[in-house]
Amino acid sequence: MFREYFKNANIYIFDNDNQLIEKSKKLQLNKVNYFQLDVENKTNIKNLFEKNNIFYDLIIDDTSHLFNHQINIIEETHKFLNKDGFLIIEDIFVKKKNYRENLYYEKLKDLKNEFSEIFFCEC
Repeated sequence: MFREYFKNANIYIFDNDNQLIEKSKKLQLNKVNYFQLDVENKTNIKNLFEKNNIFYDLIIDDTSHLFNHQINIIEETHKFLNKDGFLIIEDIFVKKKNYRENLYYEKLKDLKNEFSEIFFCEC
């Protein structure tokens, strides 16, 4: 889907499931790069992004949807956004007790100055 929508983009896919990565590689999509990544461990995220040393216009998190994993991704990937880049975290479950907006704001309070805007959208 992303390849169809972002026709000229370099796309970087990060997934923890090597079988899914190998299945996706068989599609032989143009300008798509694949990396194994476990988002449970912040060091894994940090090391891989530092090793790749790529800066992105857009990072979309659609991984486990667990609060701590989402925080890990925000804390470790925001440094790799281009100026005016976007970091999108999908599926924040606002109706669950441990996923309230204020918990995200509290956990990320030290990073708020790294972003020009932080907001939640419900669709």
